[in-house]
Amino acid sequence: ENWSEVEDPGESQLAFQAQHDPLTGLPNRGLFIDLITGALARLSSNTSAMALLAIDLDHFAESATRVGDRSGDYSGDEILIEVARRLDTSLRMRSGTTRPHDAVGHLGGDRFLVICEGVADTDAAEIVATRIAARVGAPMHLAGESLSMTAGIGIALTRDPGRNPEPLIREAEAAVRRAKQRGIGRHETFTGAMRAQRLRRIADEVALREALVRSEEHTSELQSHHD
Repeated sequence: ENWSEVEDPGESQLAFQAQHDPLTGLPNRGLFIDLITGALARLSSNTSAMALLAIDLDHFAESATRVGDRSGDYSGDEILIEVARRLDTSLRMRSGTTRPHDAVGHLGGDRFLVICEGVADTDAAEIVATRIAARVGAPMHLAGESLSMTAGIGIALTRDPGRNPEPLIREAEAAVRRAKQRGIGRHETFTGAMRAQRLRRIADEVALREALVRSEEHTSELQSHHD
């Protein structure tokens, strides 16, 4: 037997650890970007859209403190593990079928991402968000505490297989920030108006940086004249 051809179980374990969050076992950001790339590639073969949902728990620190007051663990890890399990279950129950390409990722802290393929339109994506919110919001019993968590959910929708995963993530995260500004337990879909607003903000930041550079160059020129 050629031992060089036998996969080292330690290597496969290391590969898994490099691509998954150590707490929840869900794909981390690096692997999730690969999963988005795969989902985008599959868009060309059907007419439906892909939805990317950013999920951010409301008042996570306060909830972690409540559990910690009983258990002594203020990290909130138990809450995150339970939310991860519920998100995974929610996707498996979507439309009453298993959808092998739908996926949940954990970006760290109380931030999660969800890919939903085969979404008809914005309304359908918002139905998925509502169902996820209901599953996350069902009472959870941890360390003798009964918690009812809520989450802000941001939705980015695309039918374009040529999209880049990173801007798509930023759009979903911009939408979740808008949702959380409106209150707890809200969801928001990224719109053309939000895109225009984001582009204006980026342009303003670039203009500000350029103005600062020019100001610094002008100051150094004045100093050199004085010298």
